[in-house]
Amino acid sequence: STNPNCAAMKWFFEEVWPFIADRGYRVKIVGQVRMLVQKDLPEIYAAFGSLFVGPTADLAPTYRAARCVFAPMISGTGISIKTIEALALGKPFVGTSMAYRGMPIDQIAKFGLQPQDTPQAFADAIVKALSNERTAAKASRLVYENLFSPRTAFASRDEVIRIASTP
Repeated sequence: STNPNCAAMKWFFEEVWPFIADRGYRVKIVGQVRMLVQKDLPEIYAAFGSLFVGPTADLAPTYRAARCVFAPMISGTGISIKTIEALALGKPFVGTSMAYRGMPIDQIAKFGLQPQDTPQAFADAIVKALSNERTAAKASRLVYENLFSPRTAFASRDEVIRIASTP
């Protein structure tokens, strides 16, 4: 499948999962991707179908219940709203470079988040986030507060207005 979400699920379950399969983690994959994987990746759905919970009207409770949110994106375009949503709720977050697409990765790194692009590094980052949730959650909150929060957006707007109105 050329669908970015299917590609992410294929990479995660074929490449990353073997590194963490024996840890007893409970994983939930939320959203329309369930139907895509069922149709386009039947072998992955046959093995992992119980982890796909399908669409939900409100993602916030799912994010709040999660101990770690991960985005194994290996393709895609545009900024990842899912990444910003997870950061906004202050959840430990693990993502590939594609999960951070369109974002200032150098600034994100200053707050303690790094893209993880190899299966081993991605798996290790999940283990690390779950073994130190407080530190991982703090990094997510700092990234959101400093880059994406309404306070930051208004400060950027005010700076643009100041520059534009200076003779």
